[in-house]
Amino acid sequence: TPRGAPLSAPADGIVRFAGPFADHGGVVIVDHGQGWLSVLVNAAGARDGQRVRRGERLATALGPVEVELSRNGRHVSPALIAGSSDPLFKGR
Repeated sequence: TPRGAPLSAPADGIVRFAGPFADHGGVVIVDHGQGWLSVLVNAAGARDGQRVRRGERLATALGPVEVELSRNGRHVSPALIAGSSDPLFKGR
């Protein structure tokens, strides 16, 4: 991801953390409800408590961005989301 590229919210949610974290530049954690979290590593520009809608600009890349998804504390492969029946990722 090029530095300065806009990053969109993967689903509706609330930003639970946005700021520096260890050696990762910036980190943005979005709580989507029902146990779902998305974490964008090497991102900045979001605000704690910010409400976001799916596809809305969430943050800006600080360089290569890593996106992690989890549900109830367990890592979820983004490849599995494409075939998911979970309404969170079906554009409800």
